[in-house]
Amino acid sequence: MNNFITGALLALLSLFFLTSTALAQNTGGVFPPGFGDNHESIQYRIAYNTETDDFANRLHYQKSIDEKRLWRVLIQTREGPDSDFDFDFFQAELFWELGNTKSKWRKALRFDGRLRDNDRPAQIGLNFPNQFSLGNGWSTRVIGLSNFQFGDNNQDGIGLAGRANIAKKLNSGPSLGIEYFGNYGTTQNFSVGKSGQTIGPFVSTKLTGKTSIFAGVQFGLTNTAANTDLRLWLTQGF
Repeated sequence: MNNFITGALLALLSLFFLTSTALAQNTGGVFPPGFGDNHESIQYRIAYNTETDDFANRLHYQKSIDEKRLWRVLIQTREGPDSDFDFDFFQAELFWELGNTKSKWRKALRFDGRLRDNDRPAQIGLNFPNQFSLGNGWSTRVIGLSNFQFGDNNQDGIGLAGRANIAKKLNSGPSLGIEYFGNYGTTQNFSVGKSGQTIGPFVSTKLTGKTSIFAGVQFGLTNTAANTDLRLWLTQGF
């Protein structure tokens, strides 16, 4: 890992300990349309709220079915000053890439099912990730997300959200970029300006072999968004 990437990672990691603003504990990602054949990995994600000392921890396991399909299961927990371990949710996902996987415009559908406890609603989701190759190591992703809740305390209508990024893969291997997350309410109560939206930089790189790291920070764009949101992921491929 070169000195520039090392410095960028250390700067982002230091924010976990120096920032005193509220965080939304966003463990989500701007995910790709697919992962290719023979993919198998496990991933750990953490988000930290330095104001309340709350953590969100998330563990993924994912494996390709074939070149275009991949299944993933994940569990998320929360930790706070008054609790060492609280179940947040369990989720199962199926990625199904559409069209030519080598195209400059890759696209897919992702089907989600999420279970919660403590009188919180379950949900199913349908998402539409897109990835565009821009040349010279540049790429961008745009994702439309939707979900339907059912059970106790479910929201009215279909939930709507969006994510996007633009990234540059350096010749030395690491990638640098900017990510955007937006929550637009529901089809019954749609809003852009009054909904939570964040943006911020990230860096990702291989550490060794099939082990990689991702670190990023998100800053609020609207009053309903968290001021600062910090995330760190570790991935181990097989």
